[in-house]
Amino acid sequence: MADNNYKYKEELDKVRSSKSWRITRPLRLISATVKRATGKTTSVLTTGIKVYSEPPPDQNAKLDSKSVDDIIHKSAVAEISMNKRAWEEAKEKWEEIVTKYRGSSPPSIFVRLSICLRQLGKLNHAQAIIKRASAVLSDYMPLYIENAEISMDSSDWPKAIHKWKKLLADFEDKCPADIYVKLSRAYRFSNRP
Repeated sequence: MADNNYKYKEELDKVRSSKSWRITRPLRLISATVKRATGKTTSVLTTGIKVYSEPPPDQNAKLDSKSVDDIIHKSAVAEISMNKRAWEEAKEKWEEIVTKYRGSSPPSIFVRLSICLRQLGKLNHAQAIIKRASAVLSDYMPLYIENAEISMDSSDWPKAIHKWKKLLADFEDKCPADIYVKLSRAYRFSNRP
């Protein structure tokens, strides 16, 4: 029996020393804290994993583990604010990350910042953020989606139609199904057949 306990401990040590354990364990703790604070499960774990897995906009920029942990923590706080619909507070947190880590911020942070700005009615500012991120990382689909959403919110139907079509052309079968619904909605509001 003692031999089995030793093998189990050895296996557990391997798992704990692996990179995925070191990455996801703090994220799980943050996610549990968020759930206790807000009473609902959030996408903090998913957001944190995206922070680790997405390339930063500046491909030459490198983040150390302390910076990544800081980004994850601030992302968690911003996600909590977004879940509470405290858009101004969330915007400030996302801007803090973008300002502090400039070229090293993952593209998902720009998308989340743009969503907050859209909710606050600052469409021009949201458009500028998306253009800035798109200039560096042009093949990130959520940037395309957010760009089209900004046109939808500003009721610029021809531009929205153009952006949805471009998204479908560039990403073909990788697009989520609701893109077709949004394109259809843009056509309907523009009074086109």
